[in-house]
Parts: sequence; structure tokens; C-alpha cells
Amino acid sequence: MTLRFRTLSDQIDRALVRERLVAMLSGFFGALVLMLAAIGLYGVTSHALARRRGEIGVRMALGADAPRVVRMMLGRVACFLLVGVLAGSAVSAWAAAYLPARRAARIDPAKVLRES
Repeated sequence: MTLRFRTLSDQIDRALVRERLVAMLSGFFGALVLMLAAIGLYGVTSHALARRRGEIGVRMALGADAPRVVRMMLGRVACFLLVGVLAGSAVSAWAAAYLPARRAARIDPAKVLRES
């Protein structure tokens, strides 16, 4: 029988390997989701602008300068983003509260009282 001595930092590193892996994977998938959302937003915005080319051309022909057109389009995109964030937050908060509440409603009261 042999004894192995390890430093405290080695023991902590070995104990936290799984947590670090989960953190790295979460960060990677978070960045991936952010990139996909940006690509989707770019595609939707490009499509909306392509459909409104005529309107933009008329505005510029009537005297609107390029910075004003850019501000107008950025304002509309910001409005869409705000609505999406608010709707997404409301739905996710609702789901975060509803699912545990539904699970709690299925608890057998006799079983819970026996465990207490």
C-alpha cells in the first residue's frame, strides 16, 4: 500500500474538472446561439430592406439624406428587437414559473406528509 501526496491545488483542480467542462460548453453554446441570432437578424433585416427599396429610393429622391435613412432603418430594427426581447422574456418567465408549478400540483399529499 502506497501513499500518494498531492497539493491542495491539484486536488481542487481534479475536483473541478467536470464543472469547468460544463462552463466551457455552456459558453461555447451561448456564443453559438448569439452568432445564429445575429445571422438571423441580418437575414430578416436584409429581406425587409430589399422589399422596401422603392420606398427608400423615393425618400432619398425627395431629399432624405443617407444618415437619416440609416437612422430610420436602425430605429425599426431596434423596435423589432425590443418587441422580440419583451415577448421572449415574457414567454420564458411564464414557462419558468408554469412548469415547476405544474409539477408541484401533481404531488401526492399523503406521500409528502409521510416524508415530513
